[in-house]
Amino acid sequence: MFLKYIYILLIILPLSGFASHLRSGEISYKPVPGQPNTYEITVIVYTNASKTAQTDLVSVKLQPGDGTGVLTIQRINGISGTNSFGQWCAHLGELITPLIRKNIYTTTHTFPKDGSYILSISPSARDLGIVNMPTGNLPMYVESMLTVSSSLKPMTSPQLSLPPIGDGCIDATYKINPGAIDPDGDLLKFELIRCKTTLIADYPGGIDIAGYKYPNELDASGRTQFSMNPKTGVITWDKPTMQGEYNISFRIEKWRDGVLIGYVSRDMQITIAPCLNAPPVIDPIPDTCVEVGQTLIYKITSSDSNKDTLTFTTTGLPYDLTPSPATYTPDGTSNNVGSTSGTFRWTTTYDHIQKNPYQVYYKVEDSHNGSHLSDVSSNFITVIAPSVKNVSSLTYLNGFKVKWDKSPYPQVIGYNIWRKTDTPTITADKCTQGVPANFGFTLAGTVSGASTVSFFDSNNGHGLITGFNYCYIVTAIFAAGGESHPSEPFCSPLMIPFIEVIQDTVTACLKNTISIDSTIIKFESDNPLTKFEWSSSPEITLSSTDKILVTAKLNNPGLYFVKVRATIGLYTDSAKIYIKVNPIPTAKIALKDFQGMPDSVMYYNNSSNFSNIEWKLPDGTRSMNPDSVMVQYDANGYFRVYLTANNKYGCPDTTSILHRVVLKGLSMPNAFEPDSPHPEVNTFKPKAIGLLTYHIGIWDLWGNLIWESTKLDNTCPVDGWDGCDRKGKKLPSQDYIWRVKAIFIDGTSWKGKKDHFGKFHTEGSFILLR
Repeated sequence: MFLKYIYILLIILPLSGFASHLRSGEISYKPVPGQPNTYEITVIVYTNASKTAQTDLVSVKLQPGDGTGVLTIQRINGISGTNSFGQWCAHLGELITPLIRKNIYTTTHTFPKDGSYILSISPSARDLGIVNMPTGNLPMYVESMLTVSSSLKPMTSPQLSLPPIGDGCIDATYKINPGAIDPDGDLLKFELIRCKTTLIADYPGGIDIAGYKYPNELDASGRTQFSMNPKTGVITWDKPTMQGEYNISFRIEKWRDGVLIGYVSRDMQITIAPCLNAPPVIDPIPDTCVEVGQTLIYKITSSDSNKDTLTFTTTGLPYDLTPSPATYTPDGTSNNVGSTSGTFRWTTTYDHIQKNPYQVYYKVEDSHNGSHLSDVSSNFITVIAPSVKNVSSLTYLNGFKVKWDKSPYPQVIGYNIWRKTDTPTITADKCTQGVPANFGFTLAGTVSGASTVSFFDSNNGHGLITGFNYCYIVTAIFAAGGESHPSEPFCSPLMIPFIEVIQDTVTACLKNTISIDSTIIKFESDNPLTKFEWSSSPEITLSSTDKILVTAKLNNPGLYFVKVRATIGLYTDSAKIYIKVNPIPTAKIALKDFQGMPDSVMYYNNSSNFSNIEWKLPDGTRSMNPDSVMVQYDANGYFRVYLTANNKYGCPDTTSILHRVVLKGLSMPNAFEPDSPHPEVNTFKPKAIGLLTYHIGIWDLWGNLIWESTKLDNTCPVDGWDGCDRKGKKLPSQDYIWRVKAIFIDGTSWKGKKDHFGKFHTEGSFILLR
C-alpha cells in the first residue's frame, strides 16, 4: 500500500499548479563572431506540461537592459504542431518528462556602447502552492549580467550543462549542481539568492519575493541544512522534512582578474515527497593535474544500495575542446544496475593551458518505483605547463640581470619574473601553476615575447637593497592567461657597496657643530633595518651614533677623523672622512661712557687673533672700523652692540655688550610770565629727564602752598603752574618759593640746584611777571 501511495502522490504533486505553469528559468549569451557588440541571447524556461496548465509559453519578452525596448522572442525548439490550447506553433518545445516541458528562445541583439547590462525576463506565472513562498500568480523574474567592453575579448556567459530537474525524498540528502561551464576559462563563483518577482509581468527590476524562505528556514528545529558550495556549485539540502514543491534561486558569477564581469542566475523547482528510496553515491573523485602533452586517465564509479538502474552523466569544458577533447567511456562490463563504472581520458595539448582549472561534473540518477534521486560531484583538473629551465641571476648595477632558457612552446607569449628576499621555505608540488601567494614571492616584472629571455630587476628603478639574498622564479605565460609550473628558484646575495664619500675632507671652525649629511657621506640605501656605528677622534663629540644622520661638535683645532660602519643583512660597508678644525679669533669689546645729553659712548675693539672685524650698532648700521666706534644715545634704555671678528681662515667669533643709557637731569627756571603768548615762558615747569618719582610744590612768601604736582610722562614732568591760586584767581607779580624732591631711574636722588658756592639746594625762589 505504501509504494502505491507514493506512486500516486508523485503523479499528482506537479498538478498542484493548475492555474500557472512556470518551474525554472535562466538566460545565457555568447558573442556573434564578426559583429561588434552583438550577442546571441538564449532564454530557457521549464514549464508545467500537464493538461491543467493554464497556458503555453510560446514566446517570452526579454528586457536587454540598454533602453532599446522589450524584445519578444519566439520558441525555437521542438517539432511544429498544435498545442493543448489549440494554437498552431512552429515549435512545441521538448517534453523532458511527461509533466515538464523545456522551452528554448533565442535572439540576437546589438548593444549601443560599452557597459554592463542586465538581461531579464519576468513571465507570468509561477506554479501555485509552492511551499516556501506566498501563494499567488507571481511572475518569475530571472536576470543575467553582460559586460560589453571594447578593451576585452567578447565574453560568453557560463553555460549550465545540467538541467534544473530533480526530485527529493523526505529525510534523504538532496544534491544538485547546475554544471556551469565557462568557455572563456574565467573563474566562477556560486551563491544562493532569494527568488525574485516583479510587480507587473514582463517588466524589469526584479525584487525579492516578500515572505520567501530558504528551505532550512522552514524547519523550526534547526536540523535542516541548505547551502551552495561557492567553489564547486553543488547545492546540498540535508535533509528535507516537508513534502511539496519548492523554488530556489542561485547566481553563477564570472570573475576575471579579480573583477566581476558577468553572471547568470537560475530559478528552479524541486519536488519533495515521502518515498522508500536511498540516493545513489558517486565515489570520491579528487582534484588533479596533468602535465601538458600527457594523457590523464582515471576511473569514475558509483553505486546504489537499492540496486536500482542508474543513469550516469558527465559534463564539463574538457569534453567540448578542440583539438583533443576529453572522453568518458563506460566500462563494457557494467549494465548500470546497482552501479556504474567508466573511464575519463584526456590527452592534453598546449592549447588547453588556461589560468583557472577545468571543472568536470558527474551526476548519477536512479529510478526507484517512480522516484528519481541523484548524487552529483565534480573535480578540478589543472593543465600544467613544464617549468622554465636554467634560471640564473648576475649582479648588475644596483640589481640583478635574470636569465633563463627560451620556452620551446609556440603558445608562450611572455614570462613573469618573481622575486623573494631570502631562501624559499615552500616547495612547489606537481600541480602548482604560477607562483601562489603563500610562497612569499612578489612579481618583479613581466616581459613580452617567447624569445625575450632576460630581465633587469632594479626594483622599478629604485634599486635593490644590498646585503640580502635574492631568489628568482620565472614562469612562462600562455595566450589563455595560464602560467607554467614555477621554475627552480635561483638565489644569490647582493653585495654592492652602498656608502659613497662625497667629501673626504671637511673644513670647519672650532666650537662649531656640523651635520654629517648626504652632502658629505651618501648612503645608497635607506633601509630601516640598516645598523649604523659612528666613531671619531676623541677631540670630536658625536651625537646619535646609531642613526643615519650624525652631528659632530668640534672641540679642538687640528685634523681629526669620523668613521661610519653600516650593516644591511649580510653585508657591511664602511667609510672614513677627515675634518680639519681651524682656530677661531677671540672677540672682545670695552666701552667708555662720556655721559652728557645726548649720551656719548665709545666702544673699543679688544679682540685678538683677528684679521678683520665688523660692528653692528643698535640702529642697524654697521661699521668696519678696526679700532673703535662712537655711539650717541638720545633716549633711555638698554642697547646692545655686536662685534664679529674674523681670522685668516674665515672663522668668526662674535660677542656683544649690553649698555644701559641713563639720561638724567633737572633744572629750575627763575621766572615766568603767565600772560605771555609763548608756551615756553607762560608756565612754571622744571625741565627734566630720567625721573622715576617726582614732587614739586609752589609756596607764597607767607608759607602758603599754592600748587603741587607729581605727574610724569616718559620720565619727564607733565604739569606746570599757570600763576593762579587753587580757585583760579590770578596771583600778583612777586617772588614765590619752589621745593622739589626727585629720584632718577637709576635710583639716585636729585641733589638740587647748585649755587655759586658749589652747594646744592632743593628749594629756591622765582619771580612771577605780569
